[in-house]
Amino acid sequence: MDLEERPDGTIVTPIGWVLIVVGIIGAFIGATSETITGLVIGLVLANLGFGLGVLLLALGYLVRAVWFLPGREIPKRQLQPTSDVQKGACGWCGRTPAAGSPCSQIAPEKLHALSARISNPVCKDQLSRRGYAIGAVE
Repeated sequence: MDLEERPDGTIVTPIGWVLIVVGIIGAFIGATSETITGLVIGLVLANLGFGLGVLLLALGYLVRAVWFLPGREIPKRQLQPTSDVQKGACGWCGRTPAAGSPCSQIAPEKLHALSARISNPVCKDQLSRRGYAIGAVE
């Protein structure tokens, strides 16, 4: 759902009506059955259909009534970037990492610890040129 879109109960209301119809069909099955199994199945369908159908209808109409009151505005949320989001291009190789920070923006103490886990050949080469990695790609 879009952040600008108001909920209006259009999803749960039709499902509620379908369940009411299932409840009516279950009541007919229970009323016309000649065995105890048919009666039980009909009563279960009728109870579930009517119960859940009325619940979903009430929920759909309640959402519609609350969200469309005059003067009620939905505040617009600002999407804040998380700390895992890329922070730009690397100052050493010019590449933009898919996740995390570029190597040129990481503190030197952390780079020594991270250099063993980096598997990208370009990154390994850049790190070895600066004295951070062992076994760089030639």
